[in-house]
Amino acid sequence: TIHAATRGDAFPDLSEYDLVILTGGSFNLLKHTEENERPEWARRILGRIQETVKIREANGLSEPGSKKKKAKLLGICWVHQAFALALGGRLGQVLQERGGQLIGVETVPLTSQGAAFFKTESLNIQKNHALVVTHPGPYLTPVASGSSSSHNEVLLSYSPPIPTFQGHPEMEVLKGIDDVHDGEAILRRVVAWASEQRK
Repeated sequence: TIHAATRGDAFPDLSEYDLVILTGGSFNLLKHTEENERPEWARRILGRIQETVKIREANGLSEPGSKKKKAKLLGICWVHQAFALALGGRLGQVLQERGGQLIGVETVPLTSQGAAFFKTESLNIQKNHALVVTHPGPYLTPVASGSSSSHNEVLLSYSPPIPTFQGHPEMEVLKGIDDVHDGEAILRRVVAWASEQRK
């Protein structure tokens, strides 16, 4: 099921899904920093991220005795930035010495936490972005290592469990760039994670 926030579609009821994937977009959250500069759909997403994380943090993944399941969330690209911003993090521009934009497949080394989650030491991931998360805030843990540009490329929240990627594991080929990447392996791991026993 696809819900398009830019068309005004409502945020999905998380109890109806095992996994909700929130994907990329081109709206510049860094340029439009004031609440009144952001369109309604962007304000709704940022508010829903805050509400979902804070409610689930307070209550756990499910209420005791409740049969209502809680979907796991996955954030990609723009939503990676939105999660960080909504939860107290900061954004910045890709450095000009990197061309001001990252495009193509890049190897992102993982921390020990990232390697344990993804069951690999690094990820080859498609990139197409001009903004980066410069500080993840208190709710998200960086699980990528390496250069400062890749440090916040992959973030995890453990309570509630949410992985977010600056890159695009869902993309097969990006603007004709056909380098080998780990998109399929990343998504296989996320699907396996989504089906794991909920605590």
